[in-house]
Amino acid sequence: MATPDIDAAKQFLAANARILDRRRYERLFEGGAAEPVRDALAAYRNPDGGFGHALEPDGRTPTSEPIAAEVAMRIMDETDVWDTAIVDGILGWLAATAPAEGGVLFVHEGMAQWPHAPWLVPDQGAYLWPLDRGRVLVHVGNALVVYGRDLEEEARWEIQGSLLFVTISPSRTVILAGVKREKYDAATFRRLADFVGSAEAVQEDCDLIALNGQLEQTGSHPLSQTPVQPSLLDSGMVSLAQGPRSLWKVEETYWDQRGKRLAELASGCAPVLQTLPANLLFVSGCQSDSRSKWYRILRGDGKTLLRGATSNGAIPEFANANPSGSVFAIGVEQAVVDVDWNTGMHIADLESMTVAVYRASDGKRVYATKVHSHAVDRRVFALSDSGERLAVLADDSVRIYRTQETHN
Repeated sequence: MATPDIDAAKQFLAANARILDRRRYERLFEGGAAEPVRDALAAYRNPDGGFGHALEPDGRTPTSEPIAAEVAMRIMDETDVWDTAIVDGILGWLAATAPAEGGVLFVHEGMAQWPHAPWLVPDQGAYLWPLDRGRVLVHVGNALVVYGRDLEEEARWEIQGSLLFVTISPSRTVILAGVKREKYDAATFRRLADFVGSAEAVQEDCDLIALNGQLEQTGSHPLSQTPVQPSLLDSGMVSLAQGPRSLWKVEETYWDQRGKRLAELASGCAPVLQTLPANLLFVSGCQSDSRSKWYRILRGDGKTLLRGATSNGAIPEFANANPSGSVFAIGVEQAVVDVDWNTGMHIADLESMTVAVYRASDGKRVYATKVHSHAVDRRVFALSDSGERLAVLADDSVRIYRTQETHN
């Protein structure tokens, strides 16, 4: 192999490279200072904490993109220029733009409006989900693939149709895939589409397919219409069904298609349902006046473990639990104005968030903290695996708190 001509490379960079790349060269080959690299990198940063402006040259969009955030992190690691403010901003932006089902989008919609490489196609959903034991599930082509800690492929499941969504159970051991099957050949589909017109969708067959952590199918549920993405427990799917007089039924459907009603709750608005480890359910809804809210933590059998209500302007947003389910946390946002849930609110109306940690054994509160927050996403706090620490994203920084008790 020929010896690299460093002088020629330097001349080429001087004539053709971006300022950032010239600063990287100076840092790596000439013992340059860290600050010029940091400053050149920060020029690609957006006010939302993400990175854009063609930091990754294949995507020319000025808006923030995950691939640009990855490049920024790689450059900081490569040049040993680790800036906490930049990292916290990236993490905050990723949390704020994550899909509802978790994970990270590969490409955002803004990319389509600017010159980009053909492989940078905007995602319609997440493509990566964490599993148990440090493993990860990835949507690759027309397959779901499980990679282990060393990124070796452990299992692969070929998708027989179009993937609609993926939902992971709180224990990260059960996977639910929504798949649309081709009901008609291409010619028949076009004739039907022409017949029903653009205002109507051609009905196609769909399946909800349950998989274990090795991507072995454990159950399926055929449907004749596109499903709404359900919440998931290890034992089955959980959904809300509206009944008479503002009553909402919390129902579980098992993998053998049997069903069970877990609870019935009154709410003046459509409730929000979230599943947590250890088969806990977090449900929040509105009082009859639609100006105050209530929340519940239910056990897997539907029995209430914890109940609470908020005054006007306080919003129970999100719950989180450690993997064993020994403790859980609930975040309540406080708005600076009265909130009418029939007309909505603006993010600038949010002032602070109170996060309280509870024991799952008896629902007793063991810790609480209040932080200033204009959260643009509900997933702004998380418990450690042991439950001993609580991380909270507060504006542009991540704060770590000790919950004062040990939970095994």
